[in-house]
Amino acid sequence: MDDRPKPRVSKRLAVTLSFEGSGIVEDGVVENISETGVLVRTTTKQPVGAIAQIDFGEFEAKGEVIWSEESDDGTLLGMRLVSMGWDGWKTIRGFFETAEEEGA
Repeated sequence: MDDRPKPRVSKRLAVTLSFEGSGIVEDGVVENISETGVLVRTTTKQPVGAIAQIDFGEFEAKGEVIWSEESDDGTLLGMRLVSMGWDGWKTIRGFFETAEEEGA
């Protein structure tokens, strides 16, 4: 497994998280994204290892919480993407291409 950090792009996206086993469904905002993970701001802290279906609107992915941190304006969840279809991967690649074109 490649543990090197993956390039990330700042991208604010509204998402819905449906956590398996707990029945918790909540809205969140993606702060940044890579091909392997997302940083999501939510209202509820989740335990490391929690699995959620992430609805991005254009595509869905399954993510695992790998860290969680409370802040003054919500909770940050670092999530590893554990499964995602081709459409999701193409959409994320498009975020990087757009950022490169904009010089970000």
